[in-house]
Formats: sequence, C-alpha cells, structure tokens
Amino acid sequence: MSGMLRLVALLAAILGAVFASAPAAAQVNADCRVLDVEFVPSSNLQMVLWVETAEGDYVDTVFITEATGRYGLGNRPGRMDFNSGPLWPYGRRLSVAPVWAYRHGELFPSVVFQNGDEDNLSHPLSQSSLESYYCRPLREGEQQWDTQTCASIVYTDKGRLEGTDAVYPPRSDIARGDVDHPDVDDFPTMNPFDVMSRATPPGGVPYEFVWPLPSGFEDGRYVAYLEVSKAFDFNDSYNETVFPEPVGIPWSDYGLPYRGQPSVVYRVEFEVSGEQAGVFTTDVYAGHGDPDGLTGDLTPPDGTITEGVDGTGASRILLSPADDVSDAFRLRLLTRPSNDAEAPAAPSQIEILDASPTRVRTSFIAPGNDDMTGVVAGYEVRISPTEPLTADNFETEGLIADVGVALQDGGSVQDLEIRGLSPNTRYFVGVRAFDECLNRSDIAFFEIVTERFPNGTVSACGCTATDDASASGLALLLLVAGVLLRRRKLLG
Repeated sequence: MSGMLRLVALLAAILGAVFASAPAAAQVNADCRVLDVEFVPSSNLQMVLWVETAEGDYVDTVFITEATGRYGLGNRPGRMDFNSGPLWPYGRRLSVAPVWAYRHGELFPSVVFQNGDEDNLSHPLSQSSLESYYCRPLREGEQQWDTQTCASIVYTDKGRLEGTDAVYPPRSDIARGDVDHPDVDDFPTMNPFDVMSRATPPGGVPYEFVWPLPSGFEDGRYVAYLEVSKAFDFNDSYNETVFPEPVGIPWSDYGLPYRGQPSVVYRVEFEVSGEQAGVFTTDVYAGHGDPDGLTGDLTPPDGTITEGVDGTGASRILLSPADDVSDAFRLRLLTRPSNDAEAPAAPSQIEILDASPTRVRTSFIAPGNDDMTGVVAGYEVRISPTEPLTADNFETEGLIADVGVALQDGGSVQDLEIRGLSPNTRYFVGVRAFDECLNRSDIAFFEIVTERFPNGTVSACGCTATDDASASGLALLLLVAGVLLRRRKLLG
C-alpha cells in the first residue's frame, strides 16, 4: 500500500465516527409493495428489463446491464458494424436492445469521434484520455482475448455529441480530462439509466433482485419485458456471412464480426392488486428485435431463432428447474407487500484495504436492513474526482460507481470493491445503504487514491507511461493499433 493510501486509511479509522454526517433523510417508508424478479442467465449477456401498462404505455426501466446502461455500449464513437472482441472500446451497438430503446421514449445526441472519422479504429492521442473500463482492440489469438483482461494502459477518444436522435444514452462513468471534448461534461447528466445499471450476472447462477414499486403505482395489470442480446451468437439465419466485417476501412484485421442472432424478448403479464401477493411466469420467448437496431419492432417467433439449446437464441435465459415440470420458468415475477419500519444504519469503520490503478477495495461494518438487523437490499456508491461530496451534493455531483459487493449481515465486515477508476487519481466517495422499500441510511464519506501504472508499461498507442500517466504532448502518436505498434510487431 502506498504512503498516500496509508494516510487515507488512517484518516478513515480516525474519522469513522463522523463519516455518516448526512442528516436523517426523508421519513421512513414503512409500507411498500415490491416486485421480485428471478431468472437464470447464460454467460456474456446484455439485458434490459422494463415495465409497461397492459395498454402498452412505458412505465419504467427496472434493470439494465452496466455496459449498456452505464458504459454507453449503444451510443459510443464508431460505426455500428465495427468488429468486436473482449471489452472492445468502439462502435455503437444499435442492436443490443432495440425494442426497449424505442419504447422508453428518451432521445439523446449521438456520440461520435472528435475528428469525425467514424470508419477508423485509430485516433490521435491528443484527443484520447486514459480509459478505465474498455480495453484496446485485439486480434484473435492475442493472449488477452481469452483472459478478458486489458493488456496495458489504454487511451480512448471519448467523443463529442452530434444530433439528437440516438435512442441509447452515452456513457456516464467518466469525468472530462484535458484532451476530452467539453461535451463529455454533459454525458453523466444525460443518462437516466445509470442508477439502475448492474454488473452482468454470472452465467448459470440463479439471479434475483427486488424492485420497489414507485410511490403512486396504481393497482392493475402490467407487462414486464426482458430483452436479452449476445454477441457472436450465430446460427444459419444470422452469422458472419450474413453480417460480415466491414471492408475498406483501416485496421479491419482487429476483432471479429460479432453480429449473430438478434435480441430476444421474454414477456410476462402480472397484476398488482392491493396487498395481495401474486406469482407470474413465462417459459417461452415472445419474439426478437431488429437485427440492425433501426426499429423497435418486436417480431414474433418466425423460425429464425435457435430454440432448445441452452445459452443461445431463445434459451439465452435458462429454464429454471422446479419440483413440478409445469412450474419451470425462464422469467418469474412475484408481487408482494413489504414492511420496513426502520431504515438501515450507516456503514461505519471504513478501511482502505488495497488499490490498483483502476480498482480500490474497501471494507466497513455492514448495516442491517432495520438499523443493524438483517441484510440491506444494496448500497449506493457515488464518487467525485473533482470536489468533496456532501449530503447536499451527493446526488448532483457524485457519479454512480461500478462496485462489486456480496451483501453481508448487519454487524459483519462488508468488503466492497470500487471499479472502473482512473490511475493515479484521488476520489471523494460517499456510500449509503438502502432497504427494499428504498429507506436509505445516512451517508458515509471517505477518500480513496488509485495507484499509478508501473513506469514503462506499454500502452495501446505504443508510448510509455510517465509518473503522472499523462499523454499530453504525444499528439502525433495513434491511439489504437497505430503505425508504431505495427512496426514494432507488438501485436502479432
């Protein structure tokens, strides 16, 4: 641990008693109604679950995987048919969830490369800042292709805004750097889906989450839709021959054609009725989205989607076993009343355990669902690299952090990893717990500092990291797979 991290850890220990400095929040919501959602995903999926009225009016987005909801997968620089690979940084994936995208009713400016060259993977380092989430493009066969890890420091062009007709939000995880376009400041404010973004659930493991029905949610019949997409999901109708890699563009030998079977949608009708509970399921898919992502049409099953093969096509969501075969499901909803008469306590005794250039692992004494009793529904973690967070600016200035956490009982030691950070950066952090009725704890505030990348680490542009990981003054170097890399044969 660096000297700065030791200092931050010491401050955390000394000031733990005053971290939870936010005043008591709104009045406790003692009674609420919730929707429990259950399914078993296969691996490497992008998913969105939303609710509509029985008449087809959009109500709310309940769940969205973070690559689409937080990291701008559907609205980032580059043409939509760019090849793909592990944590590929460029190309707007219009077909990731088109049914949802055209039903939520929001429009956004499109994100394009700063120099407007949408056909090129390589962009000037003078317009590319450190990347905390995506990797550099790879050729198939490079070691990182299988390990799903980034090979080195990566700089990416975060883009600029153009037009007003995009149906996906831009990424919301970044604060503007010196070489980024001023439009980047607006990215987080445009994204209404960041707050419900979640990490992609692991394949083959039952997944459950709770959605508190919003205040004023009326009794009646509703419909839940779960749209699921998967790259490289080929069959005879949708494959790399039907959707080949682009031709006539630079660096076309990087990545592979990714467009296979389009998004598939599961549909469950459910009812909310007073304080009554209800269980609603489906074991079939309702149809598929537009393979090009240009419309929000839901095409009924037409024989082009693979059925009966786990992990592909209509079986991207696995059939959950049940004691009675007739009760097996792919998507199950449970509506029920809940009583949460007491808000969670605040996280306390925060410690900084270790750090890397892009992640920091912390621990604290877990609060309970009711004060210190039980298990909370989750944690809201926000970060700011520019100014201290307070109770007043927590929601307006704090970016929602990408975190990894396995919930523990109140009074236990809770580990929490904050991910997707920039190297050698000080962050102000606030964390609060919430229960299933969305009663929130006081906020615990602390600071973290990420490590530098080791000197001499070779980046995607072929340059060498300096002490401050700065890329200024290297405008003539190319960002990705540039001429220097090709000449030095670092990629193949």
